Amino acid sequence: MTSIAPTPYDFAQQFRGKGYGTYDGITDPELRELPDGLNLKGLTIAFANCSSLTSFPKNFSAGYLRLIGNTPIRTLPSDIQIGGYVTLKKLSHFEYLPEGVIYKDALTVDNCPSFYSLSSGVLGVTPDTYVQVIECPRLKEVPPADGPYRSLILEDCINVEKLPDDLSLSSTLSITNNARLEELPAGLKLRQLELRRCSALKTLHPTIKADKISISACPNIESLPPTWRRIQGGGLRFENAHNLKSLPPNLSRVDEDLVLVNCTTLKSLPAKKLEAGGRLAIRDCQFIENLPSYLKGFFSVEISGLPQVSALPDKIAGRNGVEISSMRGLQTICGEISTQRDLSIRHCENLASISLAPDVRQNLHIDNCRNLNVLPAGLAAGGVLAIRHCVSLSILPPGIFAQNLVVSDCASLKTLPTSLRVGNSITVQRCDSFSHLPDGMYVKGDLFLNDCPALEALPSDLMVEGHISLTGCDGIMIPAELIERMGDRITLPQSYEVLPAQDREPSPDDTPTP
Repeated sequence: MTSIAPTPYDFAQQFRGKGYGTYDGITDPELRELPDGLNLKGLTIAFANCSSLTSFPKNFSAGYLRLIGNTPIRTLPSDIQIGGYVTLKKLSHFEYLPEGVIYKDALTVDNCPSFYSLSSGVLGVTPDTYVQVIECPRLKEVPPADGPYRSLILEDCINVEKLPDDLSLSSTLSITNNARLEELPAGLKLRQLELRRCSALKTLHPTIKADKISISACPNIESLPPTWRRIQGGGLRFENAHNLKSLPPNLSRVDEDLVLVNCTTLKSLPAKKLEAGGRLAIRDCQFIENLPSYLKGFFSVEISGLPQVSALPDKIAGRNGVEISSMRGLQTICGEISTQRDLSIRHCENLASISLAPDVRQNLHIDNCRNLNVLPAGLAAGGVLAIRHCVSLSILPPGIFAQNLVVSDCASLKTLPTSLRVGNSITVQRCDSFSHLPDGMYVKGDLFLNDCPALEALPSDLMVEGHISLTGCDGIMIPAELIERMGDRITLPQSYEVLPAQDREPSPDDTPTP
């Protein structure tokens, strides 16, 4: 379209007749002007790379307006009326919005490097208004609004240093990647508050309330409002918040995730019961000394890298799993732990004992706890019970129950308990002191005894329904009847000795009846 229709009506008809106003819009480098009074109500009108169009006409109206790409417009006329949303994207010359611009749904200014001013006239047109500004480094201030509006999103607007004191939002305030804003207005009541990479932000006023809160990589935040007791319908997420010193002392419930990662000055958490519906992750917070006495209702629980903590809560419940790892100060676990999925206890180098059997419906992993020497009787897992790299563990407790048992790299372990109940397979490997199996042992699945150099002999009454593997158990004595009974279901080591039936110790059944 290179010629201009003589009247606004004819021009509008030309748009409608040729299909202009679709989402794809108008791309015409020769379009230089539009007629005043152009009425395109009901149309989604988009201009992309109209490199000769430098201004909009007076009294312009449309259903939705999109200006995209190399279109050198500096501003919009003050009497423009848009029934829905306005999108200004990748406009290198666009500088400001004047007073009086009317639109009803949403304003998006995206990647406009010259843009420096929002006007109060474009904010708060209706309570449903949504304002989003992305990658506009010249924008320094959000002006006061004519009334409340729904959401304000500032993303990569690194130099915004002030929000209006009377800011009123019904839904969301989201600020990402900002280096100047030090505080938020008092009295905010939000559905969602999102703060990410706000490096200058220091405080949140005690009167700020939000249902859902996400805060990450805001290293200078020192505290949260002390009046917060519950985060309803939302969560808290602090990552690399190096100046965060405390959480609200009476915080008792977070409906979604509670994540505290690398908060290097955080020393305490709420002392009493803490409940949540989502994920709990407390990781690499070096100076936390105490955990709440009761952690319940979480989807999953991860407690890791807290060297000052010497005791776990009395009760920990995580539906989808519990992980306890790298707890250097932890010496014993004596509280209740329950999960419908997996429990992992890893890299707790000073942990010496677990005194109460956890309730684990699937897999239980105990790894790299080098001082662990006491496990509770009745230790059970609905799936795999795996004990690895626990070099001080010399005996396993009675009453173990699991579908599969895996014990590896436990250098002090000598044997398995007689009251072992395993529904499928047993694996013992790289256990240097493992010397014998209990008599009368029955294995429903496979029995893997690999790289156990101290294993001297197998009992003749060993019953294995699956396969036996003895790889790396050189020099072991194997009863001849066991070899005959297993047939091709046994993998023998490179060197072994066959123990004839008459060489085994007599049992009461061998004594002739007088």
